[in-house]
Amino acid sequence: MTFHVAGPAITVAERAPWWGIPVVAGCFLLAVALLTFLANLTLKRLELARGDRAKWDQEILDRALGIKKLCDEMAAVGTESHAAYKENITHRIPVYVANLKALGTHVETLTLLASEDLSKAATMLMISAINTGVAHDYSHLPPKEQRQKQKAADRIPELSQASKTFTEAVRKELRAKR
Repeated sequence: MTFHVAGPAITVAERAPWWGIPVVAGCFLLAVALLTFLANLTLKRLELARGDRAKWDQEILDRALGIKKLCDEMAAVGTESHAAYKENITHRIPVYVANLKALGTHVETLTLLASEDLSKAATMLMISAINTGVAHDYSHLPPKEQRQKQKAADRIPELSQASKTFTEAVRKELRAKR
């Protein structure tokens, strides 16, 4: 429709059809519903990922605690104060066999679950614990041979450093704050 008035022409737009407003409102409603659905889906995925991560973190922590306990036990067998300590190493073998099997399982599982740094730290702790536990008192040997052998007490700093490195690797793996 065009009206002619003295002066410039005035143009009047026609009215929108009666169904236009409900269609625009419906489209807006569908867009909001889609965005809500996507937001809920994202939150669920994050929640599931967080739950999975917590489960694996707990598994890593359980394995790390098992390794630490078994390594402490194996290292302690090499000290004279331990109940299984005997001067002859063959008396300690049953304790080693039991602990070494369990320790091997824990380290293997941790190698599959954890980072390379934690796996290396676990292996070094295991080696240090075995070396400390295998060492025994050489006081019955002549002095010259005693100096050539390493006592368990001499290996304690090595074991302590390996234990500290392992603990730090576990903390790093689990993103733990000090």
